[in-house]
Amino acid sequence: MLTETQLREEQLRIEQLQQRWMVGSNSPVSLEDLPSDWQPLCQGMAAERLSIIALALASQHQEILYQDHHSTPLRSRSPLPVLSLPVLPERLRPWFRQALESIHKRTQIGHSALMHLLSQRGYVAHPADWLLSESDGDLPDVYLPWQQWVSQTDAAIAEPNTLTIENWDDWFPAPRLQQLKQLRRTDPDAARTLLESCINREPADKRLKLTEVLAIRLTAADSTFLQSLLQDRSGKVSALATQLLVRLGHYPADDQNRSQLTEELASTLELKKAGLIRKRLHLSSKPLNNKTRQAIRTQQLETVILVELAATLDISITQLLDSWQFSQHRSSDNQAFVTNAVNTLADDLLPPLLDNLMSYLAGEPEELWLLRLLVPRLSAPQRHDILQTLIKQKGTGLEFHSCLAFLSEPLTTLNWQTLTSTNAWKTLQESIKTQLTDSRYLDDPLIDRELVALGLMLPAELAAQVLQHLWQTGVQQADPVTDLLKLNAELRTSL
Repeated sequence: MLTETQLREEQLRIEQLQQRWMVGSNSPVSLEDLPSDWQPLCQGMAAERLSIIALALASQHQEILYQDHHSTPLRSRSPLPVLSLPVLPERLRPWFRQALESIHKRTQIGHSALMHLLSQRGYVAHPADWLLSESDGDLPDVYLPWQQWVSQTDAAIAEPNTLTIENWDDWFPAPRLQQLKQLRRTDPDAARTLLESCINREPADKRLKLTEVLAIRLTAADSTFLQSLLQDRSGKVSALATQLLVRLGHYPADDQNRSQLTEELASTLELKKAGLIRKRLHLSSKPLNNKTRQAIRTQQLETVILVELAATLDISITQLLDSWQFSQHRSSDNQAFVTNAVNTLADDLLPPLLDNLMSYLAGEPEELWLLRLLVPRLSAPQRHDILQTLIKQKGTGLEFHSCLAFLSEPLTTLNWQTLTSTNAWKTLQESIKTQLTDSRYLDDPLIDRELVALGLMLPAELAAQVLQHLWQTGVQQADPVTDLLKLNAELRTSL
């Protein structure tokens, strides 16, 4: 065993060798340049080989000598929980990894849509292929045990199964929010009780996201808690609480300024009856002579209480929503009106607005962006039905990638005839044929984005039909842009 003095001498010689190499010295290494402990190993070697061996030994020495040292003791963690659905079959895992890479490379959407596709078909991702992070949200509920496991910060603390007041601080924000949403859907009173006890522990941005949870299954029982949030030190939280209270029919106290602004807004609108056979109310904008007044009206439309506006116009709120003529208002006014409705109207008042908007979009498909404003307030079946209607409409400018905004999981009823009759499909086919005239593989961001979207939204049988059509068109079967479609189609036969 070497003494401390010998160790220092050897380390000094190694450092001298490293300094020679770092300055680019090409002079050969001699046996005397090496630490004495290395010399018996290198006796009789040629000069060139001696230099190589010296470099290798120096590298190994540094790797052993300088090992990472954790500032805190290493702790064992509990095993990763087994989820309630089976993991993806082994033969499909390579396609899953390729599909995950395709989503990251070719689109800006997250991977949650892929996880919803798997869960719809009865599977979850293998943890060696994908494991969620602390910030992941909008995942199927089947992944909640993994979210809890990721959020576990202290191995000495038993892993929580349910979010409670006592273990609130043991959760990371994203899985805690997901757990709270799930609890709100199943037991809204218990979720509200949790919020009442714990929300003030959080910073303003977290309090805002937690308050948004109250929109799920909002009822009159939430009124008292929402009233208390009106005094929150964050203006955004108190504003959201006001909006939720308005949904419940609790309007702010009478305010002369608010009444005056409502009357001022009503004076810039024109209500009349129109129609040859069946007279209907039409609410349109009066022309304003300068941009400042137009901007003021837009702001008022977004902040006015719509029920009070309807009363000022001497009509019901349902009549207001049904009579709004989107074609007779500026785009900014339409956006403000729909945004206000989404923020403040009760669920049972949204269908008249939705019907009115869908009728308008039938003739003005380029205004589809207005419908996207409504998506957060629509249930999954409502979004599914709307998408089916939009896909079948002639002349709509809806791209397949845009369809993902309306879906929480893939479609189940779309067929080949309907798909191939859409403008999006026809546009995609033209782009593919043009691309294949110059290349054997598809290398166009728009084509990639559309095919990835189809892989995430189509039923399995239809995904298989699309693949066959693409190959007949000339797309290579090994083209990575078809990975998601392959995975989708194979999941059909794997159940």
